Amino acid sequence: GNFFDAFAKNNKPLTDIKPLYIKAFVPRVVDYCCRHNYQYNLLTTSKLDFPHPKYECHAQKLWYLSQYEQYDYFLWLDIDILVAKKDVPEFPFSQGVTAVSDGAGGGEYFNTGVFGIDSKSAKTVWENGVIPLMEGKYKEHESDGMVDQPLINLWMSENNIQRNIIGSEWNTLVCAPSWKDRKQSNFIHYAGGQAGKYERVIFDLKKGH
Repeated sequence: GNFFDAFAKNNKPLTDIKPLYIKAFVPRVVDYCCRHNYQYNLLTTSKLDFPHPKYECHAQKLWYLSQYEQYDYFLWLDIDILVAKKDVPEFPFSQGVTAVSDGAGGGEYFNTGVFGIDSKSAKTVWENGVIPLMEGKYKEHESDGMVDQPLINLWMSENNIQRNIIGSEWNTLVCAPSWKDRKQSNFIHYAGGQAGKYERVIFDLKKGH
């Protein structure tokens, strides 16, 4: 997929960051899944014809909702999520969607870098949200803001799906006040296209995060 398209062009070089995630982040996620008996899948190519090719990478997150018949729950982790320690507990799944409130929207508007969803809710979002999107609905959202997070939040509201907002230790965002305490987090999220992201990740890894 077009992994790098959503990142700022002034980041230290774009081609450095994805191999770093694969080398340093993915093994920790695999270990986390093994310890809690979760099936792990790494999605590297888009499986949907997303209306906005610029953000093709976000289609991966929408596609996996179609697998609702295969699992009881899903836990999505963006590739820029670092499992911060070896003893991270099981994810607090619940009916509906379980996620951390996003600093930009606050309240029940959640960040989709880390979120859990039960199969029934996934089926609803797939049938009432993703499929209509592929068929040309939601034209009003065809802008640079048409990515998974606002769409999934919109579909949760349209379908009255329960939102379970959990603590920021499950998705500690670089823009959040809790960032300074990220060593205590479960999942650290190096979100967005800020300049210096590569250096920030290297610094944290060397510091033992």
